Amino acid sequence: MQYRPGLKAIASSASNTWGLFLLIFMLGYGLVAVPRTLWNSSCKGHSLNSAYFNMSKLSGERNSSEEALDDVLENLSSSQKSLAVGSPMSIHLDTIMTQIPVEFRERMNRRRVESPIAPVDEKYLIKLHRQVKSALQNYHRTETQWAEQINKTIELEDIEKNARSNVRVFKRSSEGKPKFIFGDKMGKL
Repeated sequence: MQYRPGLKAIASSASNTWGLFLLIFMLGYGLVAVPRTLWNSSCKGHSLNSAYFNMSKLSGERNSSEEALDDVLENLSSSQKSLAVGSPMSIHLDTIMTQIPVEFRERMNRRRVESPIAPVDEKYLIKLHRQVKSALQNYHRTETQWAEQINKTIELEDIEKNARSNVRVFKRSSEGKPKFIFGDKMGKL
């Protein structure tokens, strides 16, 4: 098939035009959005309202991740009760159980569960294992985000309260400094 000699030039110029348009659009957005973000972060009232909004959003995510984890643990418990002790599948189920932290195992053992939803075979255990890993990861992620947001909100509330006070000494609402979530480091967020 023969191409016209001008077709290659048209395609090249169209792609260059599109790239330049995209570059200008993104730079224009960055020239407006970055200063706006810096301006809003310097306003303590705006930062505190934003922190409250993020807390409410994280609260919903936290509740849904905990419900998802509870559902997976319920499926795991029902599968565990349906298998016989000497079953070859019980070895695989024990492998899944080793990944669950102790407090969740205790919570799982306190519950009363019904019969399993699906027959317990290797395919079901693989699916259950994936669900357990995903649910635990989401739960830990949202708990960490929640703790970080709590520390940030308390810090912003302290700043707001001390800015209104006539006393020139910064007083925290809680004892000691807020801690980072990861590691032993102490400091402000």
